[in-house]
Amino acid sequence: MIPTLVIREPIAERPDALCTRARACGASAVAPAMGPQDALSDSVSMDECRRVREALTGLENGISTVLASLTPQAHFGRSEPVARNTAMGRVMDALERTAWLGARVLVLDAVAIVSADCTYAAALNGTHSALQRLRLTAQRLGVELAIAAPQPRFLLSPVELRNLLDEQHDSGITAALDIPACHRIGHPADWIDCLGRRVGCILIHHKELQADARTAAPPAEVAAALSRAAFSGPLCSVDPKVIGEFPCG
Repeated sequence: MIPTLVIREPIAERPDALCTRARACGASAVAPAMGPQDALSDSVSMDECRRVREALTGLENGISTVLASLTPQAHFGRSEPVARNTAMGRVMDALERTAWLGARVLVLDAVAIVSADCTYAAALNGTHSALQRLRLTAQRLGVELAIAAPQPRFLLSPVELRNLLDEQHDSGITAALDIPACHRIGHPADWIDCLGRRVGCILIHHKELQADARTAAPPAEVAAALSRAAFSGPLCSVDPKVIGEFPCG
């Protein structure tokens, strides 16, 4: 596994300082969030990406992961072609910047938002259609595209997620399992055992810290399931304590 510290606050002028911060909690990589208020602007330039990448070469795995999210206004389940195309363009831009940063995985959250304006079927069909197109860009750039799941009101079954991924016929389209979210609706180990090799990234408190202990699964239980799946990808958390205590060996 690659213990990865999630960075959500804007990266300072000296991003190399993140190396010290990551090493202090046992992380061998960092994962910047990409968005208007996040660590990196979603319009960050190639030169700036290279600067950040070079500044983090002191970490064993550098930048392992980039986190991005779609919005209620533009996601794959929207009925309006303009909104879907905006979402598609955002992900393609994020894939390109992930490649510039030298990251292994782009984690994409909120791919489709089920609501009164978006049925579950529309969300699923729209996501499938989008991935059919995005996988070609991901292949060309050498970036793994991992879909965060489960999501609020969407992708609530590991079997459903497994089928969605298998329909892409591309090992570079994987799952980024949100462990606290899995725990709220079932058992994370069940999701990992069901998905197996399709798990590309593990997310633990990647957005914000949860005070409720029921949102976290026992590390040993998750670690055992990941071992059965021969998982070797990024394990991401915004909480240094989680990284320091998780059995990543």
